[in-house]
Amino acid sequence: MALGFGKGKEEDVVSLIAAKKYARAIEVLKAQLQKKGANPSLRMQLADVLILADKKPEAIGLLIPLADQFAREGFAAKAVSVLKKIQK
Repeated sequence: MALGFGKGKEEDVVSLIAAKKYARAIEVLKAQLQKKGANPSLRMQLADVLILADKKPEAIGLLIPLADQFAREGFAAKAVSVLKKIQK
């Protein structure tokens, strides 16, 4: 049951993004981050939505620590990918 519930929330975020309801998607993602902790994929998704919502400075504030985390954990390719996203 719990797995389906979590998947439903994820699909809700996807549908919000598809409907260009970025403010609501940001709220949902931030709530999920508070519940689940510093999940890298959630942080990346939140940064992507922030960029779509023209909140690039806030997105960069999430992406720089994420790139650092990937680099410290030995995921150089992921770190470079995040840094390229910042560069855009």
